[in-house]
Amino acid sequence: YTFDTNTLHIDSTNDRIGIGTITPRYPLHIKTTGGAASSGLLLENTGSQYSPNLEFNSSWGARYIRTENGTIYFLSKGGGVVNSFSDTGDTVISGSLSISNLYVSSSGDTTLNINSTGVNTMSQIQLIGRNGSVNQIWYVQSRGCKDSPANRFSIFDTGALERFTILTGGNVGIGTINPQNTLNVVGDINATTTIFSFNKNLSIGYDLATNATFAQ
Repeated sequence: YTFDTNTLHIDSTNDRIGIGTITPRYPLHIKTTGGAASSGLLLENTGSQYSPNLEFNSSWGARYIRTENGTIYFLSKGGGVVNSFSDTGDTVISGSLSISNLYVSSSGDTTLNINSTGVNTMSQIQLIGRNGSVNQIWYVQSRGCKDSPANRFSIFDTGALERFTILTGGNVGIGTINPQNTLNVVGDINATTTIFSFNKNLSIGYDLATNATFAQ
């Protein structure tokens, strides 16, 4: 049965409905040939802030997509939120996959881009573990121009202390945010094997070692 050429077509043989097509490939097939304004599927609820659910049901159970206050939620079969995307750009991934919570795969070079586009802002990854009921948090940051030295790579501990720093020139700091040498450590170093210095003097405290011989 076809209404208005191809506005609505019912394929009673295959139990399919076509909107904009007389050859529907699925139980419901919507086809448009116009621009963005003429294509789409609208589920509208004008009675509250909640929109209708879009339900996907199979032998594995139901999954849902719904919106609420400008956020899109993907719900598990138990109704819990698995993923959400807000209109401010925030993304939450709280479910679990067979491999990990977030899995990025490509047959070529793969990039995970965390980009902060604001002025004097930074990008960071927050790693949260649990010690009993207490959160233990580590932060991996690209500091940008948030503070000085600019554009450094940093690792902060739970107490918001910067423990590890790499400057853009390559200097690495442990216990300092502004290393002046290739490796600058503020604190004790415990070496259980040999410390080598090739073609250079090795200064330890006020002693000077040359060719493994210390001057007093």
